[in-house]
Amino acid sequence: MKRKIIAVTGGIGSGKSTLLGMLKAKGFATLDCDKLAKQVAESPQLVAEVVRLLGDEACKNGKLNRKYIRERVFSDKALYDEYTSLFYGRVKQKLERALEGVRLAFVEIQVLDAFPFPWYAVWRVECDSRLRVDRVMRRDGVNQDNVRSIMAVQKDTTATLTFTNDGDIKSLSEQLERALSSLT
Repeated sequence: MKRKIIAVTGGIGSGKSTLLGMLKAKGFATLDCDKLAKQVAESPQLVAEVVRLLGDEACKNGKLNRKYIRERVFSDKALYDEYTSLFYGRVKQKLERALEGVRLAFVEIQVLDAFPFPWYAVWRVECDSRLRVDRVMRRDGVNQDNVRSIMAVQKDTTATLTFTNDGDIKSLSEQLERALSSLT
């Protein structure tokens, strides 16, 4: 079988993690690039680099102050670009190591163009923007302006397959079953 590493992408609050959870429950190998990025973020060297970029408030008790960073970088495109460039080379290395020898896997990735990768396919999850805002506000305890500033910098990506996640799990599951049957 040809190696099939499939990117699962979409905007914040679209339901990428829900889809990935469904795949994991079916026994498929899954990875979350956000979790890999969090591991990368724990590096003392990286923390020091981020403090140099964003100031002392970017660090709290030796760890990155994600809320502060989120507020700063998602409202300034140049700062966002500089900040994200600190991470993605390291995240790509972690991803490649985790996928060594794996023939089929699904990778949740928020920023598809963060680094080049030979994806077999790109699955994008979409849903109504109001629903996305509500989901993220409940999940992360942030305000609407914060969520919308993140949404504003997220790019739509070209996908080989698009899932509509309007909150109906049965519908999402049916779409997933059709997608999986087309893989074999």
